[in-house]
Amino acid sequence: MSRRNIKLGGLLIILLILNLVILNFVHLNMSNTVNMELKIRSTDGDSFQVFYKNIGEWSLDNSEIVDYTKPNDSEVLLYKIPLETNSLRLDLGTITTTMTIESLQIKDLNFKLDLINQCMKNELEKNQIEKFENIGKQISVVTSGNDP
Repeated sequence: MSRRNIKLGGLLIILLILNLVILNFVHLNMSNTVNMELKIRSTDGDSFQVFYKNIGEWSLDNSEIVDYTKPNDSEVLLYKIPLETNSLRLDLGTITTTMTIESLQIKDLNFKLDLINQCMKNELEKNQIEKFENIGKQISVVTSGNDP
């Protein structure tokens, strides 16, 4: 193989790598959402709803509902959250149950933000939560199921 062919092959490899990097960068900037992952284990199947907002009031239009379908097993529930969001609200089902939130994260290709320690306890009465307890890197929750 000649030096010219080796140089040409090296140049093609460099161009291919640059192309992949540029396409990855363009793809990241085109996305207007991030993923929220809720890993949960509960005694019962139920629906979990995430509300998101930038300004204004909470609304059903700015929410997503995902079903938990594996009672007594861990399951990861995935939500798409708009980038302009500055507040999240997690409604923990519609029935009385005991659950463990094993992880709660906002993720994208370039970052991961752990929210488990950011959960607020000051709204317990509003959110029909009877028990809320941090256990290491998890949260144990008992809900009343009286979500209006």
